[in-house]
Amino acid sequence: MTNKPTIEILIKNCYKDIQHVKQVSKYSEMLFDTLNNKMFSYTEKEKKYLKVAALLHDIGYCIEKKSHHKHSMNMILENGLSEFDEKETQIIANIARYHRNSFPDETKHENYANLDEDSKVIVKKLSSLLRIVISCSSTVNKERVVALTVLLKRSNFAFLAFKLIISPI
Repeated sequence: MTNKPTIEILIKNCYKDIQHVKQVSKYSEMLFDTLNNKMFSYTEKEKKYLKVAALLHDIGYCIEKKSHHKHSMNMILENGLSEFDEKETQIIANIARYHRNSFPDETKHENYANLDEDSKVIVKKLSSLLRIVISCSSTVNKERVVALTVLLKRSNFAFLAFKLIISPI
């Protein structure tokens, strides 16, 4: 038997209103599905990392608003997640940590620096998706978004264009 909390317990203990994180999680999965096998090739395992990080990215608010992204990471790392092993928990915590402010930097961020190279790539890619979704979800009425379309064009760099389909009021 493990003493680590479940994801649901962390959510219940740290959020008064979970609507935002549920929407972020939903849109994160939509964006992942759209980009998978086009910009990266991941499995359901990495999709689950993104989903859980999206659900837990704001738990640090129960400690402090200013650095809530850092507190979210620390809470995930200190408590662990019963559904994941230590390495997976570290990946999820780092994805949640980088949902805002600075980007992953091994010269400044010890937890990120301690990840293996494959895990660092996962964190960079999935935290970028989480950032995109959070920025989109904060600009519209979340309840009215019914679809997210991503157009991809490749040349020397990747270009993403997003289209949010919003239902009438």
